[in-house]
Amino acid sequence: MMTDAPYGLIVTSGEGVMKSASQRFASWMQMSEHSLQGGRFEDLLSPASKIVHATHLVPLLEATGTASEVMLDLVRADGQRFPIVLFAISEPDAGGSEITLHVFDATEIRRHEQELRHAKQEAEAAATALSQANAQLYRQSEALRITLRSIAEGVITIGTDGLEFTQQVQHPLRTKKRPPCQKPHQCCLGALGEGPICWHRH
Repeated sequence: MMTDAPYGLIVTSGEGVMKSASQRFASWMQMSEHSLQGGRFEDLLSPASKIVHATHLVPLLEATGTASEVMLDLVRADGQRFPIVLFAISEPDAGGSEITLHVFDATEIRRHEQELRHAKQEAEAAATALSQANAQLYRQSEALRITLRSIAEGVITIGTDGLEFTQQVQHPLRTKKRPPCQKPHQCCLGALGEGPICWHRH
């Protein structure tokens, strides 16, 4: 068994019983090479990875004899998860079949995935905050527009629940009835669109 390879190496029977394991793999698992022999590779997996093993890895090996880039989580002796990428080859032997597993440390891959997931969550949160800020700005803009229009049209009184428009203002020159001007040729034109404004006493 190779001891200086940058990956872990395991040889199992067709039923998944480990015949041998490399020193690197044993160190990852915090176990000895001898203690791994005779155990089942499946028993080293996390619950979710056991499902992947049974529904994906085993059927693929039976159908094609190979499996590539299978992401799994091992459970080390201290109970911590250890992510791996697995490549497997199944070959016939005198007793039926023998499976060789090449195991690569996927810690950096998993960390990168978590960083991408975190960045995505931050981007989604920022988009939500921007949408809420835009909605608040629109409401404030509408309130200001209504306020300015009401100032132009009437008197605003402030109640306990906000702005209430309660009274319309009428310009005195628009509402006061004036007698006919006796000197229309000396009057000024009105600026309010009401006709001539007379400044003479009647």
